[in-house]
Amino acid sequence: MLTERRPAIARPHIESIQAQLIPWNAAEGLRPGAEARILSKDDETGACSAMLRYPAGWSRSGPDVVLAEEELFVLDGGLTIGAQSYGLHDYACLPAGYPRHGMASAEGAVVLTFFNAAPELVPAVEHKTAYDETVLIEKTSTLNMIWDRGPPPKETDSAEEMTHYEYGIKSLRKDPHTKESSFLFLASPQTFPPQWKGLQETHPVVEESFVVAGEMIGPKERRSEGAYFWRPPGILHGPYGSLKGCVSFIRTVGGPLVDEWNEPEATFSYDPEPQVVVPAEMEPYGTNHWKTGTCF
Repeated sequence: MLTERRPAIARPHIESIQAQLIPWNAAEGLRPGAEARILSKDDETGACSAMLRYPAGWSRSGPDVVLAEEELFVLDGGLTIGAQSYGLHDYACLPAGYPRHGMASAEGAVVLTFFNAAPELVPAVEHKTAYDETVLIEKTSTLNMIWDRGPPPKETDSAEEMTHYEYGIKSLRKDPHTKESSFLFLASPQTFPPQWKGLQETHPVVEESFVVAGEMIGPKERRSEGAYFWRPPGILHGPYGSLKGCVSFIRTVGGPLVDEWNEPEATFSYDPEPQVVVPAEMEPYGTNHWKTGTCF
């Protein structure tokens, strides 16, 4: 059964931008003393997705809390929150109101960060509401996880259309209330849909993605390392493949990721004609061909 469709979220369709092209700016409203690249933002709620760059020696005393749920995935360097240390490709989900007894980055860090509301920071003594322990994931070392290469759940009806990826999944989060999820997705190199064509997908929820390594190729785009998209519900996309292989960080907003397959089939090529979809203010960051090997 599909999850109930939620009201439209006040973020534009972004498909896709290359994060390397976005300038670093002071992150005073997100994390004072750090820098940020804003990937997308909900102007109504203040929720946002960003890359945060912490300079070497950065620190913040506590205790304080953020009035938003925060997901983080370390792209480079290291970060500590209280007694917990995070290194390369470590993940956490910290619920709104979770106390932070100091934060620091001795060597500097670049961290993919998602807030589900305006990330207002307040002293812990001023915050009287307990945080939701069922949401808390203090730390997951994804480098130590094994890729799950089993078939997708039967309710997604995706096995036939997904097989060609020779894919793997590392599941990081499934919200116990909303069923929203976050995971790493692996596509093997030299993969493409059968006969170089396939059905197109839609989802009843928002899908958000950041390419951590490699590249993912579709009929309208080539997403290289550092590519990001925010895709509202009901947008046709795919099929996909990868020449070099790809690892992407993917998360949903509004429920679980359910695949709905649509005709007609779309043709696939390793060299697609670019059809970048971005709001006018992000046009300088939209590209189909990015050749560098780093996303920060």
